[in-house]
Amino acid sequence: MNNQPPCRCEGVALVTVLLVVAVVSILVTSMSLDLQLDIQRTAALKRMLQTDQYSYGLEAWGISILTDDHQETGLLDSRREIWAQGAPPIELPEGRLTGRMIDLDGRFNLNNLFAGNRQQTVQIERFERLLEILQIDPAVGAAVLDWQDTDRIAEQSGAEDPAYLRQSPPYRAANRPFVQVSELRLIRGVDETVYQTLRPHVAALPAPESPSLLNINTATPEVLRSILEQITPQLAERLYQNGQAEYRNLSEFFEQPELKDVAWTQLIGSVGVDSRYFLASGAIEIDQQVQHYASLIEQTTTSFQVIGRLRGHYE
Repeated sequence: MNNQPPCRCEGVALVTVLLVVAVVSILVTSMSLDLQLDIQRTAALKRMLQTDQYSYGLEAWGISILTDDHQETGLLDSRREIWAQGAPPIELPEGRLTGRMIDLDGRFNLNNLFAGNRQQTVQIERFERLLEILQIDPAVGAAVLDWQDTDRIAEQSGAEDPAYLRQSPPYRAANRPFVQVSELRLIRGVDETVYQTLRPHVAALPAPESPSLLNINTATPEVLRSILEQITPQLAERLYQNGQAEYRNLSEFFEQPELKDVAWTQLIGSVGVDSRYFLASGAIEIDQQVQHYASLIEQTTTSFQVIGRLRGHYE
């Protein structure tokens, strides 16, 4: 019988084999995870490219329907027109697309407050009335003006850099026109409740040299009330006509019996019945993933063109 003890090299060889197996298993697992991540990234990129192409189709639909409407009705825009009815849901091979058009000239343009690099007194008064109507702290109006004026001197009850540099993280006042309505969230006094209350009534249109016109056909009752102090809630609702107002010109609007005692001459040059800026807003669902898109469309003298795109909600 062989009574010699087992060779130590056999144990070392076994441990080495086990280590090799463990390392190979780790490598295989890591490679498998990397492959799964690559597959997911590729699928996400493909989905993003698909939704981008569908969003261009949404833009084309918006421009087409606005062009047809303009040829039929000319300088008149109201919610009775076909562009305001929205696009029927479109079934896609991988999901569905829904879209609608929004007239942004029916909202108060935040950039009217400081149009042409100077404060616009009439527009400031209207914005202050809008805040009062919506029961929002009037200090928000001064803070909104400070956000876009070029100086760094705070208005009374307003806010400039010192107010924002104390935030976490700190930031500065923009001191330029609004690019998106969502910038309101950065302004002192605007919490989520205030933002959601104000959002449906305001827009951030390209900074004008002079205040842009408000389309009285598509303005909300709250915005209609803000243009003149004499317009009561009841009068605003009657002028709004349940969203179906379609005044073909300003004379037709001013001839309404309810406006006989209103100093309508104050509105000349600040309201109209047509619009320049529209928003093509859509939701594209692919593989149960929903992406939101918004395209800002401007009406020029001869056509419509896209001047801005946003992935996500405009509002």
